[in-house]
Amino acid sequence: MPIDLYLMNLSPPCRAVLMGIKHLKLDVNVKTVNLMAGEHLKPEFLKLNPAHTVPTLVDNGFSLWESRAILQYLFSKYAHNSPLYPTDLQKRATIDKLLNFDLSLNSSIFGAVTGKIFRGIEPTEQSITTFKNNLKLLETLIGDNKYVTGNELTIADLSVLATLSSLLVNDFKDLDEVPKVKAYNERLQRELPYYAEVHTGVAETLKQFIASKKIMAIELYMMPMSPPSRAVHMLLKHLNIAFKIKNIDLRNGQQFDADYAKINPVKKVPAIVDNGFNVWESRAIMQYLCNKYAPNSSLYPIDIHKRAIVDRLLYFDTFYYQSLREALILKVVRNVDPTPFQLTNYKNTIKQMDQLIGDNKYLAGNELTIADISALATSTVFCINDFEDLNDNVSHLKSWYNRLSHELPYFAEVNEPGIALFKKFNTSDESLTGSSLSLTDSYKECVYVFQMSISRVLTFR
Repeated sequence: MPIDLYLMNLSPPCRAVLMGIKHLKLDVNVKTVNLMAGEHLKPEFLKLNPAHTVPTLVDNGFSLWESRAILQYLFSKYAHNSPLYPTDLQKRATIDKLLNFDLSLNSSIFGAVTGKIFRGIEPTEQSITTFKNNLKLLETLIGDNKYVTGNELTIADLSVLATLSSLLVNDFKDLDEVPKVKAYNERLQRELPYYAEVHTGVAETLKQFIASKKIMAIELYMMPMSPPSRAVHMLLKHLNIAFKIKNIDLRNGQQFDADYAKINPVKKVPAIVDNGFNVWESRAIMQYLCNKYAPNSSLYPIDIHKRAIVDRLLYFDTFYYQSLREALILKVVRNVDPTPFQLTNYKNTIKQMDQLIGDNKYLAGNELTIADISALATSTVFCINDFEDLNDNVSHLKSWYNRLSHELPYFAEVNEPGIALFKKFNTSDESLTGSSLSLTDSYKECVYVFQMSISRVLTFR
C-alpha cells in the first residue's frame, strides 16, 4: 500500500518530506491540499491532522504530521541505520539538534521574508535581525563541512535545503552575506537528483502568487465586540486569505470620518476593501468572499438549490441576531428591558433555530457553510447570560454551538476577546444610561459597538 502524502507544493516542509520519500524510493500517493479553499479545515482532514497543517502523512493507517517528525519516522522505518538518520545516539542527537534549529530558521524566514508575501505581515526590525542572526549561525554550523552535521548527508540537510528554498522569492540574494551557506545551497541543489523534480514549477507558481499578492491584501474594518465583524473575521481565517484588520473606534466616532464614510456610507461595521472594491453587511461580505476566493467550496455551494438553502439561513440569522439583541444586548447597553413580545419572539426564534438544526451536523445539512459561521458568531451573544438559555430545551442548538466552537480552530482566537469584554460589560453594577461611570477604553468600545448596531432593526420579515 503506497504512502499518502498530503501537501501543498508552495510549502518548504512539504518539499522536504517529498525529497525524503524520493531518496528512499518509496511508493507515494501525493494528495494536494487546497489551503485557499479551506480543504485543510474539512472534517475528514481534521481527523488525520487536528492541527490542520501540511504536510501530513498516512502510512498504512498511521497518521503523522510535522515534517521533521515525518522524516525521522520514514528513515527509522524504511532505512534503519541509514547515514541519513543513523541509530548511533550521538549522531542522531546531532541531527535532531539541527532539525530543531531548522524549525527556528524556517520561522525566522517567515517573519522577515515570506510572511509579507503570504499573509501581508510586515517584518519588524526584530524579525529581520533574528533572520540574519540565524543565517550567520547556519554559516558557522556549516563551516568547512560539506553538510550541516559533517561530511555525510542527513535528513537535516533535506529539511534545511527545503527551508532555504523559500528564499527564491528574492533570488537567494539574502545568501550573499553568508557565502558558505550560499555555496552549500547551490551544491546540494545540483547534487541531489530529486531536487529539481520536487521543485519543478515552484518558482513559477511562486511568481504567480507574488504577482497576485501585489494586489492589496483585503482590509477588514471591524470592532472585536461585533458578532457580524467576527463572522467575517472567522471566514477570512477559514479561507486562509491575506487580510489586515482596521479597527474602527466607534467610541470616538471614527465611523463618521469622511474617509470611512466613502467605504461604508451606512457607517457600520464590518466592511471590507478588496483591491478598491468596498463591501459592507457581514453576510454580503461572506457571500462575496466565497464567490471570489472559494467558488467551488461547499461553504457556499454553486448548486443553485444548495445555495438557496444557505441564503435562506443567512437571512434567518439576521432575525436570529435581532431577537438576541432585543432580549439581551439592549438590557446591558441601554438598560432597556425587553418587552413581553420581544421576550416571546426571542424564545420562539431560539426554538426555530433548534428545529432548523435538528439532527443535522450543520445548519444546512452535513457540511459546514457560511450560514454556520454567521450564526455561530451571533450565538456568542448568549454569553451575556452565561449561556443559561442555551440549555437542554434547545439541545440541538446547544450541541451545535458547543461542537463548532471546539471544531473550528480559529473560533477561540477570533471570539474569546470579544466574549470576555462582553461578560465584563454585563457584570457592571452601575447603569450606563445617563451615568457618570468612568469606563476603560475597551469597556467603552463595548457600549458603542452595540449602540451603533442598534439601527440594524428590521421591522418586517
